[in-house]
Amino acid sequence: MQVSWECQKMIDRSERETGDDIRLSTRLFNKCLNDQQKFCADVEPGQMRVQECLEDNIEESDFSEDCKTELESMIAKRVADFRLDTALREACETDLRESCGTTLKDMDEDEKTRRTALNCLTDYKEELKGAKCKAEVHRRLSRAARDIRFDEVLASSCMEDRNRFCSDVQPVRRRLSVRAGLSWPRATSMLSHLVWGQGTVIYAKSALCQCAGRVLCL
Repeated sequence: MQVSWECQKMIDRSERETGDDIRLSTRLFNKCLNDQQKFCADVEPGQMRVQECLEDNIEESDFSEDCKTELESMIAKRVADFRLDTALREACETDLRESCGTTLKDMDEDEKTRRTALNCLTDYKEELKGAKCKAEVHRRLSRAARDIRFDEVLASSCMEDRNRFCSDVQPVRRRLSVRAGLSWPRATSMLSHLVWGQGTVIYAKSALCQCAGRVLCL
């Protein structure tokens, strides 16, 4: 069923507004209320501030599983649709224009333009002029290293191989460090380098699962 253009615009607008303020997202607000009070009591709602605070604390041992699941679902949805990533859009609009030669409008209208621009932000992450943009790009890299669902390019490019070789492996945070026997900070750094350092590194046998001896099977 195809909804009308005007209806789709209203849906997109509603999702963006709901994503910005945790109080407008009923499921996230209810499931994360205790964690919000515990970890982010001093953070003012709006402009993704509470959601990012929760994300920064998601690896804490007393962070609730219900909130983790709902928060990660929200992040995956935001990664899959750049229009919903209001934090990155607002923080990096100027850098996208001045350093990457594109606009948010161009990125929204063309998938290749969007991926090229996001790769540009990654390639020049240490040279970006805006401090907020630089912080958001680093957050994006850390997020991608934690879970393949949060890496738009890798998840999309390797979907067929994931289904073929890794259908029994669910995306789980810290899976990399468990498989490789590495500490979580070291594992995050390793995957970030492999994924973003010189482009997506895929070893033999089509193998997101074979990559680095199956340690990158997320």
